[in-house]
Parts: sequence; structure tokens; C-alpha cells
Amino acid sequence: MLIGHQEQWQLIKGLAGADVLPHAFLFSGQSEIGKKKFAMELAKFLQCEEEKSELRPCGICRACKSVEAGAHPDVALVRSDGKEIQIAQIRKLSGGLFFKPAFDRIKVVIIDEAHKMNAEAQNALLKTLEEPKGNALLVLVSSKPEMLLPTTRSRALQVKFYPVSQEKLEMGLSRLEVSADKIKKIAELSFGKPGRAIKLANDESLLGLEIKTRKEFEALLRSSLALRFRYAKKITGEADKNLHDIIEVWLRYLRGAAHAAILSGGGQNNAAKFLKAIRRLQETDYLLATTTVNPRLAIETFFLEL
Repeated sequence: MLIGHQEQWQLIKGLAGADVLPHAFLFSGQSEIGKKKFAMELAKFLQCEEEKSELRPCGICRACKSVEAGAHPDVALVRSDGKEIQIAQIRKLSGGLFFKPAFDRIKVVIIDEAHKMNAEAQNALLKTLEEPKGNALLVLVSSKPEMLLPTTRSRALQVKFYPVSQEKLEMGLSRLEVSADKIKKIAELSFGKPGRAIKLANDESLLGLEIKTRKEFEALLRSSLALRFRYAKKITGEADKNLHDIIEVWLRYLRGAAHAAILSGGGQNNAAKFLKAIRRLQETDYLLATTTVNPRLAIETFFLEL
């Protein structure tokens, strides 16, 4: 189910229809905005057995179902094996591109979170990007494209993805078996991110955790520095806590607060404060993802500047 991003969809369908698809795309945008889902729908479109282009992907043919199940021989999804995507993974996919597509259509390789490729992996991928092999399409998916080498970015056609309107989110979620009140609440909490919205709709515990984390952060904004530091110790000391997910909730809260301050008229100082906090929190998240910085120290530093 694809929610929003119709401009990007029509652009790429047009390229495919004119038989001028590039050999590589870079799908960039915020996490959980629907980039990987879009890439999978594109893979279905290119493999679909339906003859009429306007009806592809049909979602019901053998090819569409096998792509959805991750079993199509001409579609590969590459993910990190932890923190990084290793050179061995890139060499394996590059080697597979030498062979003809099993169904005489096109090979599609999707590299999710492509910014997690280490330097060796990116350099290995460059050879494939510079010298495309056969009938193949590479799709790099990244929420942090600035972490890719400039040479990697320059050899792929970048397609940017933006937040979807709340109206479109609600329309998309209405296809699920979810009450109207819950759909509205989920759309408000998702801030234009279809991927997040679908996760919240399908997981009641995740929705409850989102609400709980937002309330805790809202309370922290009014609390003393001592309480903030105690909270930093708590969330960085619990093995089951995913710090990136917590930061994402904080960012969604701050973006909503900044938006509300701007709409209220007269709240420019508050809006500036929230926007500064967003930038600082994004920097903290980047440091945690790319360096060996002490997580507790990084969160405490953010709280000091909040």
C-alpha cells in the first residue's frame, strides 16, 4: 500500500514508459517516510505480469506476490548486518548483476539505509555505478544521503521524498481496519510519515509507547536539569531502549510544537527555540549513528542546551 508520493511515482513511471530509466536512483528523505516501500512498489511495477501499464503493479500476479514475499529471483534487498553494510554484501550483489534476469525483464537491487555502507563498500559500489552491468536498476534508499560519498551521490538520479499531508495519510489509513478516531490520532502523531503511520496502526503497543514517550519528553521540557540527567541515565542504561527511536519521537514532538508556534502568530521566539532544539537533536542523532560518542554524555549535552 503506497500512501502519497504520487508526483515521484508519475515521474518514474514516465521514465519507465519512455524506456529511459537511469541505471541508479537515490531515494532520500526522512526515515519512515515511505522510501523503501516506494522502492518495493517500483520493483513490483517493473516485474509485474499485467500487460497494461496503468494497472501495474497489480499486486495479484505471481511476480508481484513473489516481490512482496522477498522471493523474486530478479529483486534483491540489501540491508546492514548491524551497524554497517559490508563490502562482501556489495561484491555479492555486483556479481549477481552479471547474470541475465531470470524472467527476461530487469534486475532490481534495493540498498536500504545505503548511508550505512562503509567506505570500502561504497568504493566497491562505485565500480558498478560507473560501469552498469546488463539490464539492471540500483535503488539506494537513505535518510542521511550526506553520509554517502559525493561520487556515489553524483552517479545516481536523486529523488526526494517529503512528508505527506494529514489528509492523504488519513485517506491511506482508511483502507485498514482501524476506527476513524484512531486514524485521526495516528495521522497526527505520524507527522506526514506513511511508514510510521502504518506501524502505529498495526501495533497497539507501539502506539501506546509513542504517546508515553511524548508525554515524558513534554514533562522533561518543564523539569529541572537534575531530572533531565536522571532520565538520560535511565534511557541510555536500559538494553531494550532504542535511542534512535526515542530521538525520533522527540523530533516529531518538537516539529509539531514549532509548527503550532508558527501558526499561533506571535510565537516566533518559541518557534525559533523549538527549531534550534530540532537542529541540535538531529546533530546528536547523527553523532550517535556515526561515531563512538558516549550516548549518555550526548543526551546530557543536548539537555544542557535545550
